[in-house]
Parts: sequence; C-alpha cells; structure tokens
Amino acid sequence: MDASSPDEQLDQLCAQVAVGRQASRKLSAWGAGFELKESEFRLLWLLRGRIAPLDQSQLAELLATSPAQVSALVERLRSRGFLFGEAP
Repeated sequence: MDASSPDEQLDQLCAQVAVGRQASRKLSAWGAGFELKESEFRLLWLLRGRIAPLDQSQLAELLATSPAQVSALVERLRSRGFLFGEAP
C-alpha cells in the first residue's frame, strides 16, 4: 500500500505526465525527419525486428489507440513503403 499523501501522489502523477509530454515531443521530432507522425513512428518502433507478431488489439493497447486507428496507421505506412507484406 502506498504510504504517501494524496498531494504527494498527485505531484508524482503530474511529474510523470510532464515527462511523457517531453518524450512525445522528442518522438515527434525524430519522426519528422522521415515525415512520420508520432503515432506512425511509435508503430514502426514496436514492430522493429519482431519475430512473434502482435495482433491489432495488442498494438492498439501498446499505442493507446483503437484497433481501427492501428489499421489506418498500417495502411498509411504500407502505402508509403514503410511496411511490406500483406494483411493476414
């Protein structure tokens, strides 16, 4: 059980949000060099060198988005030559 006060817990949560926003900005900057949106960059990063496939719902959970959005991301990246292969 966490012994810290609600104020301390909220301070920690706000600090984590700030770190997440900084990371998001850095990801966007890296992806911009390839004309990739942050979500596209993150999807490619998750798929890199992967032997065991992730299904659409697993990717959606890891990307904090919907399976439909993952499908759209995959198709957009496939049409731009970033992904190869056929949908299962």
